[in-house]
Amino acid sequence: MKVYIALEENSCPVNYHHEYITNNLLHKVDICSHPSEADIIIFPSTCVNSVSRLEYTMNAMIDVLSQKKPGAKVYLTGCITREFIEPEIFAGVTEWITQNIDYVIPQNSPGIIINDILKLVDEEKKSTGFGQLFFDKTTGVGTLYISNGCQRKCAFCKTTFQKYPLTSLDIKVVKSMADFCNKEKISNLIIQGANISQYGFDLCGKPLLPEIIQYLENLANIETINLMGMGFADAINFGFADLLRDSRKIKVINGSLESGSDRILNLIGKGATAQEMVDFLLYISSKYNKDYYLPIIAGYPSETMEDLIKTLEVLSIIKPVHVDIAAYADSPFVLSHQHEGHLDAETIHDRARIYQRVLNHRGVHTELITA
Repeated sequence: MKVYIALEENSCPVNYHHEYITNNLLHKVDICSHPSEADIIIFPSTCVNSVSRLEYTMNAMIDVLSQKKPGAKVYLTGCITREFIEPEIFAGVTEWITQNIDYVIPQNSPGIIINDILKLVDEEKKSTGFGQLFFDKTTGVGTLYISNGCQRKCAFCKTTFQKYPLTSLDIKVVKSMADFCNKEKISNLIIQGANISQYGFDLCGKPLLPEIIQYLENLANIETINLMGMGFADAINFGFADLLRDSRKIKVINGSLESGSDRILNLIGKGATAQEMVDFLLYISSKYNKDYYLPIIAGYPSETMEDLIKTLEVLSIIKPVHVDIAAYADSPFVLSHQHEGHLDAETIHDRARIYQRVLNHRGVHTELITA
């Protein structure tokens, strides 16, 4: 059986499907390099966070399917499978999917694809749905995806035009994967998700990240923990401060700052003030040093130079080691599209460069990205 896995370039940090599906099927089926050879075609990482990305995804799928052989079956998952809040806008997309795709798999259940295909080659079922561990023994680094989705609705977030349910990996599975890492001497474990502070709410109505951290603290071979995708407002509200401060193993925290201006944070709907986030981050690094990786948005609608200066002041207090500078990119899909005072592309670019120059001068590593 030959399987073609398409749209690798559509993968993103919170959509691990391409790597996940490939890793689980590798050595069990023949992964081919061209759709015309395939018995099964999989679209695992469909990105639709803007009009241009939606058009790109649709055109890419149409191109692939124009080359498929008669009788080949097609699986589709990723962001395009989520339910749209205003479905009439995407009626044409839905109609095309109905006519051209054999199996539409929910975005948080890529394991269904693996199970279906492995059944066809008489393999024992290997996957149960969301969540996956990637590791490299040579470096001793493992990445464990524990959740997807987010219950917040930040105005700039390009998932707000779809229903993006929080989906958490069963905590027993998380612990079993942690045990495996400990046994295999994976010394550095990255815990990742869209918003790991909310992990567990869909399972039992309360955050379970503290239980995971406490469990990892007792595994001798896991020496360091990196937290990727932390919602600071949720972490503050859920009372994570002492837990994070007292952890000897947590070395890196990647979380959402966005701005140091309360006016901008209020427009975003962040759920915390700049001072609350500053106090929280300073407190949790007061006992053992933590390296902070923080994203900010340059050129958010109505951002002034005063807002920019406030953000730089906040960053000077927190002293992150790395800052992702996201140049604001508007889309009719997002709530911030309705804000007044949108900046032109040149001004947004200039703001991003100001952030970068100042932060680099301070010795902070930066990366320019598109929000």
